[in-house]
Amino acid sequence: MPQASPALRKKFPGSDAQALKVLQANFVDQKGVIAPKRKGYTPTPRENDAIAYLFHEWDYAYKA
Repeated sequence: MPQASPALRKKFPGSDAQALKVLQANFVDQKGVIAPKRKGYTPTPRENDAIAYLFHEWDYAYKA
């Protein structure tokens, strides 16, 4: 069941596709697990929002 905050939903009106597009340059989606392409990479604030949105709204996991 979707549980992202209204504020996060407003940032990604295009749903999971829009959040994944934000992450595509620096992250990979490994079957529902978001992981940085480079070890030690620090996400930008926008990328952090996308990760949080996917985690809360779509049950993705994050692997640092």
